[in-house]
Amino acid sequence: MSRIKAGLVRLILVSFALCPSSIFAGCASEPVSEASALYTIALAGPGRQDLTIQARFTGMTPGPTDLVMLRQWAGCAGLDAQLSWMRVGASNGPDTTVNLSPAPLSGLEQDVVHWSVTVPKGGVVQIEYHVELSGRDGEVPSWVGAERALLLTRSLFVVPVSWLSQPRAPLQGLVRVQLSSPAGWPVYAPWPSSADGTAFLPTTVEDLFDAAIALGGYEAFELRDEAFRARVLLPRGIEGDYALRRATDLAQGMLSVYRLFGVAPGLGTNADLLAIVVTDDLAPGQAASAALADNLILAQARATLPPSLDEMVMREALRLWIAGAVRTAPRWTTDPDAREPLLTCGWAEYLAWQIRLSAGRLSPLQYWDHMRQAASAVAQSPVLDKLSLADATKWMRDDPVLARFVRDKGHLGALLLDQRLRADTGGKIDLAYVVRRIHQKHNYYATGALATREEVLGLLSELTGRDYSDFYTTLTHGLGPLDLSNTMELSGPPVGETRVLSTPDGLRLFYQWLDGPTGRAAIYLGGGPGRAPYDLMYLMAQPLQQYLDVAYLEQRGSGRSDGPGQGAYSMDAYINDIELLRQQIGAAKVVLMGHAWGGYCALSYALRYPERVDALILLAPIPSFPRMVQAAQQVLVGQVSGQESELALQVRELSGRNIDAYADLEALLRLLERTKAYGSNLDAAQDVLSQAYAYYKKIALLPEGLPLNNEEILPVLVARDGLLRYDLLAELAPGGYPTLLLSGGMDHVISRDLLDGLRQKLGAEFREIPGAGHYLYLDNPNVTLAEIISFLEAHP
Repeated sequence: MSRIKAGLVRLILVSFALCPSSIFAGCASEPVSEASALYTIALAGPGRQDLTIQARFTGMTPGPTDLVMLRQWAGCAGLDAQLSWMRVGASNGPDTTVNLSPAPLSGLEQDVVHWSVTVPKGGVVQIEYHVELSGRDGEVPSWVGAERALLLTRSLFVVPVSWLSQPRAPLQGLVRVQLSSPAGWPVYAPWPSSADGTAFLPTTVEDLFDAAIALGGYEAFELRDEAFRARVLLPRGIEGDYALRRATDLAQGMLSVYRLFGVAPGLGTNADLLAIVVTDDLAPGQAASAALADNLILAQARATLPPSLDEMVMREALRLWIAGAVRTAPRWTTDPDAREPLLTCGWAEYLAWQIRLSAGRLSPLQYWDHMRQAASAVAQSPVLDKLSLADATKWMRDDPVLARFVRDKGHLGALLLDQRLRADTGGKIDLAYVVRRIHQKHNYYATGALATREEVLGLLSELTGRDYSDFYTTLTHGLGPLDLSNTMELSGPPVGETRVLSTPDGLRLFYQWLDGPTGRAAIYLGGGPGRAPYDLMYLMAQPLQQYLDVAYLEQRGSGRSDGPGQGAYSMDAYINDIELLRQQIGAAKVVLMGHAWGGYCALSYALRYPERVDALILLAPIPSFPRMVQAAQQVLVGQVSGQESELALQVRELSGRNIDAYADLEALLRLLERTKAYGSNLDAAQDVLSQAYAYYKKIALLPEGLPLNNEEILPVLVARDGLLRYDLLAELAPGGYPTLLLSGGMDHVISRDLLDGLRQKLGAEFREIPGAGHYLYLDNPNVTLAEIISFLEAHP
């Protein structure tokens, strides 16, 4: 494709009705009929779901013939059930009402209803019939609203039976479609128009059936260059600038797909795509989409035009190319493979996300979070061990559970196929390359031939030198979960949504919001100060998500969050940050969870805002810095009792000192580490934090080189806020909220004895975690998690 010129690329409001030309490569088939037809479609009026259609056939061979109407198309059955009555007549005779339940017509591939008529000597037959738009004739069904309408043509046209012999061959006779719309509604169709602009001109029988007509209140937008044109119809009433931006996004998505293939779906040099977006109240509320013919996309979404609409339209654009190349069933079958062949199930969705990722329209974090959600949905699906992907597609049309299962498992299967292709070819071949080659070799729009499983798998073997038969059989026909163990981005815990909190002093504080099913909000505060919350989030985010909506806060000066200027840290600021976060997540009360320093912050917040605390869950919390220092001095003396080593001398010298400066506190903390008083393997704890960081860096949640601990904070708080002199425990009072205190049985610093005063003060429940030290959630995560869950269940 030639490079798009900046001066030619534009998105403009089109004031006239769209009459795009369909792009078809030449077919080898002979013309199927010399008969011509004029269809006139009249809507009864705004909001009326009935149409009257008149058809006049000329140039027909005199004698007996059959007129037919499709019963099914592209997986939708019962299309003829919308037919209310029909009258058939010759040009020189009276009309006759016909039986709407005739006997089946044998000898056809298509499932049709038919009416036998006798064509008079002049070769002209006239019919008139009435259609009630009451059936579900598509993912986005036909309907007429108060201001606009959408008509799927698959259930509108009665044709001579001879037309069905070669539905992809050009019609020799002239077929015209005219519409009589209410109150002068403009009409939009994906067919070329007549020279005088009074009729549309479908070029093949499939073109006639596989289309949609939009009427009424739409705004038309266009993006084009020398070889590509995308038009977007949006309902009127959407704010102008916003509608322009959203139409631009949708058109750019279609352009991205064209660039991937470099040719139109039918292998022509020019692409002409039309996307119709439906938001009317009369349409079903659930979002839906469909790709029709080789140039038409239907999408149904909320009136706000959510971002998910972009992916939906791009996915359907991909289906125009993919399903056009790999059709394994004709469009008139009820086989769901007719819409998206099972062999390529999930490819369009996967590539749509890949294109947006490559274009920077979504971040790697957003992409992998979506994939994790898909993996989680498949793992929790009630049909995972009962149905394969192939089985589920057979019944998914009217079953939302199966439809989601097919969507998610197909998407994951495409991911695994892409990864294997890259691995087998050293990164030279990926799924996008395979799709382009299939499109070149098996294009249905150009050949009219259906592709077979063997042909597609043969191409995979040709490109890679490997046999993909067993692999693909496992993806499509296997029961149970897919093997995602080699995909690190999917094997780790969920990360939720990255959010930012802006503080009054101009800082940006980051937190991960993991929304759960309960609506009960919590805030987790990590240790330190200055230590990011990634270790506990890595270990416990997924199980806790079932009980709480958790905000994992990167407190000021830690993780990705900003720190204030030198010497500007304060306890007031830390408490205010928690309150601002509570307000931002919209919780009247929050469950506060904290480890060590995080527990001290939670207690400080509860002292100031007891009415806003739902519950406290404190893991080895610091109840008071003076009391912790005093207890630590006693622990150290006991550790070196009877010893005369250099370490013992340092302990005794420090234990007799009044510790009120940071230098002494730092010396005390180092001695606690040397004597292993914390009871945890601190190197192992750091390894878990590093492991968590590696995972979050891999999925692009965290930037490269992010510090995991900020040791500049504590000295400032000691000097500024007098942490070593202020006894928080003396200020605390029962707040009417339940409290859980957890302590490691091997933690001699934040021990049962130190926490006993806090337990009594708050009436807290106390649990000692066996075999664990200060980092109890790392040393014994299963018991720690079980105690937290038990507490939450006891205090809903």
